[in-house]
Amino acid sequence: MELVYLWVKEYKNIKNQGFNFSPRFTCKYDEATKELTIEEKEYVNIFPSNINVTAIVGENGSGKSSLIGILYNLLYNLKLNFEFIFVYKNCYLTNIKNLSININLEEKKEFIWHKENIDFYYYSSEKERDSISSEEYFSTNYREGNNYEKKIVLSNYFISQRILEIYKTQESTKNIEISSFFYLPDRVKFSLKPENQILENIFSGADEHFRANCFEHFEYEFLNYETYNGFLLMLYMLRNGLDVNLLEYRDSIPHLLSDAIQYGKNLVSETDFKEYFKNTEYIEIEKLTKKEQIFYFSICHSFFHFEFKDSKNREYEDLSSGEKNLYGQLINIHYYGIKDDNESLIFLFDEPEITLHPNWQRRYIKELNCVAKRLNKRISFFIVSHSPLLLSDLPKENVIFLKKDENGNCKNVSEETNIETFGANIHTLLSHGFFMKDGLMGEFSKNKINEVIDYLNGKDSPIKDDDEAERYIRIIGEPIVKRQLQRMLDSKKLDKMKEIDALKNQIESLQNRLDNLEKKP
Repeated sequence: MELVYLWVKEYKNIKNQGFNFSPRFTCKYDEATKELTIEEKEYVNIFPSNINVTAIVGENGSGKSSLIGILYNLLYNLKLNFEFIFVYKNCYLTNIKNLSININLEEKKEFIWHKENIDFYYYSSEKERDSISSEEYFSTNYREGNNYEKKIVLSNYFISQRILEIYKTQESTKNIEISSFFYLPDRVKFSLKPENQILENIFSGADEHFRANCFEHFEYEFLNYETYNGFLLMLYMLRNGLDVNLLEYRDSIPHLLSDAIQYGKNLVSETDFKEYFKNTEYIEIEKLTKKEQIFYFSICHSFFHFEFKDSKNREYEDLSSGEKNLYGQLINIHYYGIKDDNESLIFLFDEPEITLHPNWQRRYIKELNCVAKRLNKRISFFIVSHSPLLLSDLPKENVIFLKKDENGNCKNVSEETNIETFGANIHTLLSHGFFMKDGLMGEFSKNKINEVIDYLNGKDSPIKDDDEAERYIRIIGEPIVKRQLQRMLDSKKLDKMKEIDALKNQIESLQNRLDNLEKKP
């Protein structure tokens, strides 16, 4: 499904603004006449026919994340309390009365994504979303009203779940290239988390005093990985929560342990515990039994950190944090692409390049394209970004340029932006006001250079003499600035020498006059 256009009356700092999402159309809404015109246009499609990428760029506070937020709410069919027009495929949705459109579109009263044969997912670079634990994610309180089932989470556990489900779903998993640096893993190792980490998870909801002393409360021989009963007690606490007040009384411990044993032994037998719990070797994912899958990925997943290795013997733990972040995004795209029955997928990414090295930012669009083009789905990516490296892989028609007007409101300036982004030089894009309107130089070095300039121009400056000015000029990395300042300093020195010579000549002349006067009677 193709998203075409959105017009917003007023939401946060977005006021009376329209946004074209498809390079195939030009859409304009006249609020005075309530007329929406949609015209098809010629464009160069650089992506496979099943892929569209739209980037949203602009300075901080220009409304980028707000725009993605509106799209998310529309796709989720959450009620919007402001006037809007939403055009997609051959349909439109609006709460504006008497709207006229110059082409024939079907009006919908509501957008129900699963009836439109689409699905959508949202990713934000905010750390708390990446680090959601599986226990938090699946808790009723966490998910109620927050729609987290549509959000991409990059925790180690969720990536392991995606990988397992891919093996269950795809008939052939041989050397699937999820990214240029890591295939779909074919082996997994289950590493035990430290006991202290498990206890911290158990007591995360307790008050600060109890949490600080929780390890003293559990200096009992049965609470450790060495015993089956100790494991069952931890399992019981993790899966059912715990009234920490019970632990203030030692007499309650036997009853707690009895309940834990009764609960846990129906989930994990002692035989399974001894056989599976202390495994430290890589296991072929295809050869995991159903029983092992349930043990590691469902019942006992909270106890393990999942490590992977691919067919080239590359280990997931050897990847940088940025590579893990990128791989997590790509594995989610692949997973939803093969799992979802819908014909279209929409991914909303809010600053996905954060944590990525510039070289991976440069390759980001290529990595997305490589994963998406193998999937038999129509896939649309909407990417809020601060990276000009991403922008240089997209034609101008695929970019929405936002800026703040004089009142701090969002203004879509895509039509008036005269910059060809595709294949553009990184410095050209960086120097544009959407990224670095105050220049490309670090602010500290810029201020220091300005102090040198003030000194050379005879203005007040912390620079005390030529030698100090020359020391700063010598370490400047920008050759043009360095040469110009050196010329100014040389000119200043030359003027100084000329002045000295002039003064010497004047002194010599005066001395001669004095000598002559003294010789006269």
